[in-house]
Amino acid sequence: AVTYPDFSVQEYIKKRFVPVRFNVVAKPEVMDRFNASWTPTIIVEDVRGREHRRSVGYLDPKRFLGELALAWLKDAVDRRDFSTGRAFTG
Repeated sequence: AVTYPDFSVQEYIKKRFVPVRFNVVAKPEVMDRFNASWTPTIIVEDVRGREHRRSVGYLDPKRFLGELALAWLKDAVDRRDFSTGRAFTG
């Protein structure tokens, strides 16, 4: 109700991620598939399904953007894309 409607969150997601949302009430098996014990659980994976970051519980927009930035950086580091990594650290 607060974080996802935030314009900066929407723009950041649109620029860097492909969001997928599951209704765990309608499909509780999703919780087991992704080893998620609570909602919201935010999992950032690459195209191969490798997990780079996980966050559990509510995050306000500022903290949510921080988590997404860390996930983006972790993916870059895991791919040895050091130029992207340097862009984050200045």
